[in-house]
Amino acid sequence: MQRKFGTIGGTAASRDIFDDRDQAYLGEGIGWAQLLESQRVLLIAEAGSGKTHECKARAKLLFEGGEAAFFLRLEEVAAKGVRLCLYGDRQKRFDYWRASSSQAGYFFLDSIDELQLAHADFRDALERFSHDLDGGLGRVTIVVTSRPVDIDRNVNFHANLTHTGLKWVTSGWKSTAGGLGGHAS
Repeated sequence: MQRKFGTIGGTAASRDIFDDRDQAYLGEGIGWAQLLESQRVLLIAEAGSGKTHECKARAKLLFEGGEAAFFLRLEEVAAKGVRLCLYGDRQKRFDYWRASSSQAGYFFLDSIDELQLAHADFRDALERFSHDLDGGLGRVTIVVTSRPVDIDRNVNFHANLTHTGLKWVTSGWKSTAGGLGGHAS
């Protein structure tokens, strides 16, 4: 099975977006390759739908292919910072990426709703993340996951994570033929 994603546009409150998510399954969607062409992605799906597993697997695949790709839990990033969340080869690759001026990076940040359960602030976590990347935000793709909970859409990704927009994506993980499966809308 292969994952497919759909985008959600508009300026409605986050809860309004989720009310229309089933209608988005009707489109063909895009795969991981096209999704990762966007620099900022918010991946929204129900609990148990495979967001964490899928993002871990994608980060591992990219890392094993030589990319600077990292799966991080937002609550750990908020508490310790990016570098201290990484060990061994991943920490070395992060250091190499940070020292580079041109290498692309991929960061999968899991999960806004769990960060909220830990009573941490999403804005603070993003500021810590941004600080730890030390000027490298212009060359990273960031995928942030969440269950469909109220999200502070006033957190300005333009201000916190450079001048690129955030693509809202939800996931119903409907199966299709091929690899890891699903249709995210």
